[in-house]
Amino acid sequence: MSGLLLRNNRVLLGKLESTYGTDAAPTGALNALRVTDLSIKPIQGNTKELKYITNSLGTGKKIRTELYRSITFKCDLVSALTPGTPPPYGFALRACGMAELLSAAAVTGTAQAGSTTTTLKLAAAASSVDDVYLGAKVRITGGIGNGQSATIIDYVGSTKVATVDRPWTVTPDATSLYSIDPFARYNPVSDILTMDAATFYYNEGNQVRHKLVGCRGNVKGDASAKDTGMYDFEMIGLYAGVADASETGVIVSNWVDPFEVGFGRTYGQAFGKQFTGGASGLQMGKFSFDLGQKPAYRSVVGYQGINITDRAASGSLTLDAALVAQFDPWTLLANNGSGAIGIEQPDSNGGSVRIDIPKAAPTEIDYGEDQGISTNTLSFDCQRVLGNDEIYITCR
Repeated sequence: MSGLLLRNNRVLLGKLESTYGTDAAPTGALNALRVTDLSIKPIQGNTKELKYITNSLGTGKKIRTELYRSITFKCDLVSALTPGTPPPYGFALRACGMAELLSAAAVTGTAQAGSTTTTLKLAAAASSVDDVYLGAKVRITGGIGNGQSATIIDYVGSTKVATVDRPWTVTPDATSLYSIDPFARYNPVSDILTMDAATFYYNEGNQVRHKLVGCRGNVKGDASAKDTGMYDFEMIGLYAGVADASETGVIVSNWVDPFEVGFGRTYGQAFGKQFTGGASGLQMGKFSFDLGQKPAYRSVVGYQGINITDRAASGSLTLDAALVAQFDPWTLLANNGSGAIGIEQPDSNGGSVRIDIPKAAPTEIDYGEDQGISTNTLSFDCQRVLGNDEIYITCR
């Protein structure tokens, strides 16, 4: 029987465009995406009905005044196969209005005097750019404190002081050697002229290909206990035709396998408390974020495209409820307070993805339960500190 398309044979390819709206020609060998929850709306846009007055009742002809497509998909919250290179979904983060910073080689040096239990004063030759190392993992590789590691959550270029996410067991000194691991980092941008776009090929049954060009969109993320971390992409693109076509030699071996979110794997902190449980720590059940990009199709004489013109990043954090003496989110909310949140999710390649929200401002707190245990869910806004820094995604 001819004409049957197997639903389980779908293929999704994606690639960054060098010129907006120009087909980047992704291939199965280089640009295949390993996704779940894949869905497409092949034709979208408004129509106008030509409702002329006639001598009989009936509907008028509809003229399409807009024409675009959208796709949604989920993929694993994992790092790149090779540290310091983009993960295979990195182009999609860029198409969601994010900038990419690659540090392909380890940054090494000897610390200066002046480190504290929560800081490391890098060598005088370290970068003078604020927060250039934010989200990266730093290791003490020799001298005092050898063998320790932590994540950099703040860096002041003028003083070379890196603040780390957990106290050092032994405070480094001027004899301590350090190494900052290679990483790829993403943070939002606000200039539409510098925002990237992508081409996607969606093959239904691997026989019918739908093309989307000039794609921009939004990304959400989720890290829930007893599950694996996931990204959720929502992309809008220009209609670029449909044809009978298939992909051969589809390769996804460049994708790293995920680990489960939970005890012994996931690490992080919120509002100055570590996710270590006990009397001094917090116990996390779920973390999620929404970059909050607002992509929209626009068509006028002389221009057609997908524009991102606003952003409202937000998220939520579910914690086991604690005594007020241990953690007091109520006063934080009542006083319009804010604080940093950071989540690290490792993967099977020895790498991890780190998500940092430097200024999370709670907007609501609710009680709930998980297996009979009381929980608190904190909804929060991701606020700007200096600008374009509401959220950082670091693959290392």
